[in-house]
Amino acid sequence: MRYSYDIVKRFYDLGLFTKENVQLFVRVNYFTQEDYYKMFPEDKPAETTTSTQPTVAPTA
Repeated sequence: MRYSYDIVKRFYDLGLFTKENVQLFVRVNYFTQEDYYKMFPEDKPAETTTSTQPTVAPTA
């Protein structure tokens, strides 16, 4: 069973759910990680490049 983004967001905004509650919902698969990042974009990890090559700065 998954909780909808709209319901979780509304309950969070009303103060009925905490951020920790939403994190728990993700851990127990009641809420998607994508929806969590939509609610808390500051928690989203920085995008990484797909290249496996290390970045090398040019030398003078």
